[in-house]
Amino acid sequence: MFLDLDGFKIINDSLGHQAGDQLLREVADRLRAAVRPSDTVARLSGDEFAVLCGNVRTLAAVQGVADRIVARLAVPVVLAGRPATVTASLGIALSGLGPSGDSDPAGGLDPAGSLGPTGADGLLRAADLAMYAAKRQGRGHIARFDENMRSDVRTRLGIEGDLREALAREELRLCYEPLTTTTGDVAGAEVLIRWHHPDRGLLTPEVFLPVADETGLTAPLGRWVLETACREASRWPPRPPDAPTPRLAIGVYDRQLHDERFVADVRAVLDATNTEHRYQLCLEIAESALPRDDTAGEATLRTLHELGITVYLDDFGFGPVSLNRLCELPIDGVKTDRRLVAGLTSNPADHALIVAVIQLAHALDLTVIAEGVDTPDQASELDRLHCDFVQGSYLAHPASHDARPPHQPRHAVTGQLSASDPELKARSRQHSRCPRRWATPLSRPGKGACSGRDCTPFAT
Repeated sequence: MFLDLDGFKIINDSLGHQAGDQLLREVADRLRAAVRPSDTVARLSGDEFAVLCGNVRTLAAVQGVADRIVARLAVPVVLAGRPATVTASLGIALSGLGPSGDSDPAGGLDPAGSLGPTGADGLLRAADLAMYAAKRQGRGHIARFDENMRSDVRTRLGIEGDLREALAREELRLCYEPLTTTTGDVAGAEVLIRWHHPDRGLLTPEVFLPVADETGLTAPLGRWVLETACREASRWPPRPPDAPTPRLAIGVYDRQLHDERFVADVRAVLDATNTEHRYQLCLEIAESALPRDDTAGEATLRTLHELGITVYLDDFGFGPVSLNRLCELPIDGVKTDRRLVAGLTSNPADHALIVAVIQLAHALDLTVIAEGVDTPDQASELDRLHCDFVQGSYLAHPASHDARPPHQPRHAVTGQLSASDPELKARSRQHSRCPRRWATPLSRPGKGACSGRDCTPFAT
């Protein structure tokens, strides 16, 4: 078994190396307590450990050891006087067991193959591959090595090498997905990245971002996205006097948030591109990038907030942020996970969660963005629930940077809405003439600005 601690760098950065050393000693003690007397536990390097289980006759026996390890590590540990929860990603490789998981004295599985020499080194390589497969599933997962991982690792190695050259070859492109109110007013855009690979064609972030994260490329990639998007936004024409500053939303990667250069990079980019206030920078931080006790990440958010940058918690609803912590984070709003929106009109549980998120966020004076709005029923229901902003294919599709800037009218958006909801189109027309539409810059409905529903003809 190959084991790697999740988020160990965050512990070191936020609580100090002494706390990190204490955690490693605690993990070693828990590993020894979880395995059988005949098993061997070793620390390989940093936060990586290996467990060798001999005399194993069934897959169930190995799985039992792995389950005990994960369970023991999940018990909170006190570090620097504060409780912390540690998880680990665990990969399993087998030698001497047949495909059914039973003992196979005739030879069983050879996990080395073309990835390296046979024997112990090959077994460790296979377990390492399985561990990375487990880590891609999220924190605290277990994965068993299979032959498909060989071709997967070759593909990922190829993507890694090509991605390192992609920036220099100018193969990466940005496009912008409009951010609108539920009444059809375009308030800004989210930056999306695409890779025009010379051999593989157009690649979406789901294909190459996991590779970039594993290889440490997300920090330079994120820096390029930030600089390019802000430079393009600086060329937007000046907004009309009665229009709000358009929002430019950019996702921030986990490694980027914890990069010591990040805040300085953001400040330098704003100084170089936004002296005329052509755009309002909005940074979206994935909820999974802020594990419990991440004081370093919270400090970065607070500094960004003090710079006048709008901060959103992305993919809200499927991460580790507790309700109590939500009150303490220096953020301006939340962006619901698209999986919740997908079930908004078909799953009562998802509908109830969306209602709860909107009501809770508004009670905390936070803005709510619903992502993945792909049907007219979803758009209409979110309007009824007073969601602040929406994104999705039903409203508008991503476009290149040379499209019209967000503050200029997009008749296609209102046209799509009107196709199945005439009342929503009429409300949008009335709302566009409302003197309270933008009572304050970047205000959300409820902060003195009209939401669209409160325009006189639609007030109830």
